[in-house]
Amino acid sequence: IKMKDVKILLAEDNDINQEVVREILTQVGCAVDIVENGKQAAEAVLKKKYDMVLMDCQMPEMDGYEATQAIREQEKEGKVLYRAGNRLPIIALTANAVKGDRESCLEAGMDDYLSKPVEPFELIEMINSKLSCDEAAEEPACEPSTGRDTQETVEPGSRTADKSAPFDMTSLLSRCMGSQEFLGKILTKFETTAAKYLKDIEEGIEAADAEQVGRLAHSLKGAAANLSAESLRQAALEMEQLGKSGELTNAGECLEKLKSEIERCLDYLPNMIA
Repeated sequence: IKMKDVKILLAEDNDINQEVVREILTQVGCAVDIVENGKQAAEAVLKKKYDMVLMDCQMPEMDGYEATQAIREQEKEGKVLYRAGNRLPIIALTANAVKGDRESCLEAGMDDYLSKPVEPFELIEMINSKLSCDEAAEEPACEPSTGRDTQETVEPGSRTADKSAPFDMTSLLSRCMGSQEFLGKILTKFETTAAKYLKDIEEGIEAADAEQVGRLAHSLKGAAANLSAESLRQAALEMEQLGKSGELTNAGECLEKLKSEIERCLDYLPNMIA
């Protein structure tokens, strides 16, 4: 199988995570469809043939573990459509790279897992290994597709001098495969979604809805990790932990820190898109 013939279903509810994975896959020629929860993923494989599913573990309505179990049951009933073979490879995308995590994924019926934020080389290597793509033996699979010769690339060292930057540019540009266009897409996505994250978290705090606060902060944490914005990731993690504890007494202070970090990131964007 050639990489340009690969069809992948991505189940992921976070906008920025969607954009990152979609762009990595598009750069190497894969076709990708995106669904936002496990229920949609379990339904999608009944309607269209895919080579692989990339399955986020934490999603609303039905999480990745439940969705995988549902797909495996559907396979037993002969309902799943295949492009090849009789078992659909399902790769977990998990932010919790802790001991026992891989075991949980395998127990649910997944074939392997990738830690988030997803790194291009790791993702392409996973596809190559599971699907035996021809490119693995011929050339580095992570080279951007040749149809984009006009695309501007950025040298990682060219934007790393500013120590006050809220983003780790070396890491971020590596995730964007050196592509200015790729970088611009995920920064624009952040710019358009940041205010909604804050508004929804604030509403959750006002409603004393700890579960909502924890879920939204977890999603923001994932977005920050993809952007290599470590201070923002830490602030979101603190808010997530408050939500999980069910104790929102100190959430106001945490919210101010979150607002400050988001503003810092947004204020810095013109330096990166210029």
